[in-house]
Amino acid sequence: MQQTWIENSNIVGRDFPTDEFETLNYAAQIDQALTRTLKDRVGLISYLGRINYDFKAKYMLSASFRADGSSYFGLGHKWGYFPSVSAGWLVNKEEFLKNANDLSNLKLRVSYGATGNNRIPSFSFVDLLNPANYPFGAGTGNLVLGLSPNAPVLANPLITWERTFEFNSGIDLGFFANRLTLTLEYYNSITDRLLYNQATM
Repeated sequence: MQQTWIENSNIVGRDFPTDEFETLNYAAQIDQALTRTLKDRVGLISYLGRINYDFKAKYMLSASFRADGSSYFGLGHKWGYFPSVSAGWLVNKEEFLKNANDLSNLKLRVSYGATGNNRIPSFSFVDLLNPANYPFGAGTGNLVLGLSPNAPVLANPLITWERTFEFNSGIDLGFFANRLTLTLEYYNSITDRLLYNQATM
């Protein structure tokens, strides 16, 4: 379990009489639309269980299940579930290869599982009010400070954990007391519910 507190302040001053002045009290104008203070608290809680099985030091099986809850997502979408399973077979320890003296290792392995990603800005599931200037009055009007939902990305109340499912298989070979080794790999990964920041036009 972890929790992070964030405090961030941003003030923009304009029209300084000279570049030598570096403090905001010399600015002729404070841009209210870009002046903001952020306080945020981010939480993550995880549960992980794993089972390992080894039979005769030849057959290996491992299975795990992970559940993650993140405050980045709204109610009903905070949790992501990520299972995985893997198996291995040390073929060189079988009786039919006991006379293969030059073969020191022959292992077949396969795995399949899911991982998650929650790296998005806070409160992406709801439209937030941000500072905005409104013109009122005749002619060019007067700028009046206000609030509007003017975030660069539209809120998505259904946003949740990104998932990547990956399949991996491989063969490990060793010869002459593992002086010569060879590994062959095949893997394939598919990501769904991608968390991608698509900018507005």
